[in-house]
Amino acid sequence: MDRSQSQPEPSAGVGDRLSKLEDRVLGNILSFLPAKEAARGALLSSRWRHVFAAVHTVFLEEPESPIPDDDERGCDSPSCRPQADPNALPPFTRLVSAAIIARQRRRGAAAPPPPPPPRALRVAMEDYRGGDSSTVDQWVSYAVQQRRRSTADVRSESDSDNSSAFSTDDERDFHHRRLPWQWVQPEYSVPRLLFSCAELRSLSLGSCRLAPTATASLPSLVTLLLSHVPDPGADVERLVAGCPRLADLTLEACDAVTALTVVGGARLRRLALRCCHKLATVAIDSSELQAFEYRGAVPDASSFLTMHGGSGRVACCKVDICGAEATSEEELVNLRQLLQLFVNAKHLHLESARLGSGFGKDVPTWSASFSSLRHLEVRGCLPDHDAGVIDAMNRILEHAPNLEAL
Repeated sequence: MDRSQSQPEPSAGVGDRLSKLEDRVLGNILSFLPAKEAARGALLSSRWRHVFAAVHTVFLEEPESPIPDDDERGCDSPSCRPQADPNALPPFTRLVSAAIIARQRRRGAAAPPPPPPPRALRVAMEDYRGGDSSTVDQWVSYAVQQRRRSTADVRSESDSDNSSAFSTDDERDFHHRRLPWQWVQPEYSVPRLLFSCAELRSLSLGSCRLAPTATASLPSLVTLLLSHVPDPGADVERLVAGCPRLADLTLEACDAVTALTVVGGARLRRLALRCCHKLATVAIDSSELQAFEYRGAVPDASSFLTMHGGSGRVACCKVDICGAEATSEEELVNLRQLLQLFVNAKHLHLESARLGSGFGKDVPTWSASFSSLRHLEVRGCLPDHDAGVIDAMNRILEHAPNLEAL
């Protein structure tokens, strides 16, 4: 039997269907890949040469530097120095700039429509230096100016992995990681254009100096996160005052902030205070507050939190007591007073270093009835042979008659 006669001929539409898609569609597909992998598509054919310009999410990560040999670190002899690699890649900052420039390329007279504005520019840097600030400023400026509604994220996280980050987006992200034996990371100052971007909707700043303008104006900003920011509380309040639509505020390890007032402007729907150990007083307009989060030592509840508008709307509350467990009578009284501010919460999350060790005291931590509570999450280390945990849970259940999930 003649196989050529038995098999149907391929239809006219069969072939390289992928290349027949519009640049906009191909760019959306490639946006799910790291930028280096997406850029390799340009090698497929002339049809794909400029598809990278349609990628709306650019993610570049600098490889970590090799750990130097201890025997070679203290050797000053030229023979100990590593030989230069003739095939080494150009500086990472050049690669990022090249990726941004590539989005602006056009093809002669038959130029396609302008590329879509970037939704995300994420750059993970291994070795940020003070001389890189002008280049990073250019990345921020490009990312912010390209978006009508955008998010900016300039973070430098100083947690256990010594990482730091910059991003401006729907998520634009720049990370810097520093090895423990290296010099202290240079401080990055946020470009002031961020504080006058009328379209910016979300902003995250960390381990970099704010120095906001005297009249910061972010009329569209809804979400603000400040992490490890060295600026004093007055700078933070000046920034917040320029955000009339601010609904979500997070302060994390901002040790220079000792007082915070958000009254007469923004009406927050969510407030998170994490490890701001010198923060002594907080005053907010709580008329629309729906979620509250606190992490730190037990505060002086009598003066710590002033809520203008009451706490009746707060549906979610999270309290994480870090450090030593609250066991003294003074701490337990303060903890009780803090929790009583949120007796109308439907979702409550409690976390402590040693679960329930303080609840066995004579001080009635759960004196109020949480009749609205539906979901309760309690986390912490469970000590061996400690009946106090069972007693604590019994007291909690007694004061939460309508609890549905534990």
